Amino acid sequence: MSLIKRNKRFRGPSLDSQLQEAVREFTAADPETRIMLKVRITALQKMVARKERRDRQKRGDKLESALLEVARLTAEVSRLKQELASKPATVRPLTDVEQALAQYEKEKKGEI
Repeated sequence: MSLIKRNKRFRGPSLDSQLQEAVREFTAADPETRIMLKVRITALQKMVARKERRDRQKRGDKLESALLEVARLTAEVSRLKQELASKPATVRPLTDVEQALAQYEKEKKGEI
């Protein structure tokens, strides 16, 4: 255990809840305090817009990296398919047991 005692982190109210509270206060306030509340609401709206732009940018970055990964994997799949197509298929002869099983399956289906 550490000798240093740290305070627990405290997360304040979200921007959306602060904005809702400011609007509620604005409707119930007298004309003198409405000016201050209007400035507060404007500042909170700008902060919310900035946060939304930042989140949208993060989503765009994630989408771009995912699309690049898809393109890379698609190229790898096509390369592997070409390698597979260029290799000659080597077929080993059937063993006696495999021949007997194949014969049994044919008889079971009524082919013989």
